[in-house]
Amino acid sequence: MDQQPTEYQRPRRRGPSIVGPLILIVLGVVFLLNTLEVLPWNVWESLWRLWPLVLVLIGLELLLGRGNPWLSGLIAVFVIGAAAVLILLTGVLGIAYTATGPISINGQAKPVVLQTSEIGVPLEGARQASVTIKFGAGRLDVGALPGDTGNLVEGSLTGAVGRGKVSPIVSRQGDRADVTIQGPEGGVVVIPTTSGGNLQLRLNSGLPLDLRLQGGATTADLDLRQLQVRNLHVELGASTIRVQLPETAGTTQAQFKSGMATLNIEVPSKVAARITSRGGLSSFKIDERRFPKQGNYYVSPGYDTAQNKVEIDIDAGLASVTVQ
Repeated sequence: MDQQPTEYQRPRRRGPSIVGPLILIVLGVVFLLNTLEVLPWNVWESLWRLWPLVLVLIGLELLLGRGNPWLSGLIAVFVIGAAAVLILLTGVLGIAYTATGPISINGQAKPVVLQTSEIGVPLEGARQASVTIKFGAGRLDVGALPGDTGNLVEGSLTGAVGRGKVSPIVSRQGDRADVTIQGPEGGVVVIPTTSGGNLQLRLNSGLPLDLRLQGGATTADLDLRQLQVRNLHVELGASTIRVQLPETAGTTQAQFKSGMATLNIEVPSKVAARITSRGGLSSFKIDERRFPKQGNYYVSPGYDTAQNKVEIDIDAGLASVTVQ
């Protein structure tokens, strides 16, 4: 008579791995957010740094969780949650470091030695220009040059010694100049580092401009009131930004795309506006006394005949947006 194997003699069945499907789900969600323009595509530059988490998840699953799918899922959620908290803390501490220097637990941090590098782009007969600003982490201040200085752009970058300088890239064709100013971080970043700084830029107010800003973990103040900005494109990560729109630029097209950001837009009192907003998880506060809602738009009375007006398009992922 054959003897039936006891419970202890039966080979244990190992459940299916949850790590692979979980990674596919995460990647799919990121791709979806990219497609919906909630996250910029260069988020992948930061995500690759998290590859050691895959090894952690596989090891924990082999050690504890393969036989219990619920435990395996709980472990995965815990590790991913811890990684998200770590990323958030890295961002907060990185911004604080940029503003105040190293953060010390025991009060014995080494002092930061700051350096300032000057930025200058001559006008050289340009009658129209585009300016692109790529700034990963830190503080950004943009305004108008006082009077005619003969320059298209003037400014400075202040940061810790050895953390990089700014060298504008300039191309000219006829009477048009195209300028790209890239911070030490090389543009938009999702996980801020401590390599940012304080970037101050002043632009010539005597010629029409196209202005484009790509910001990562940036605190920005754009005072465009005296500038002739015809096209404005702002793309933000985890940023806080205040924008004062042009007063006498004729018609301005302004487009804002943001992830998890705080966006404050100020329309000058004598400028009309038509506003379009999108973003399922965002909070919008639009002054309907100035911009009554008409169908899918918020529109100033007399917008069509206004001499100075702005067309505002806001596409926000998880943001707090105010327009006044």
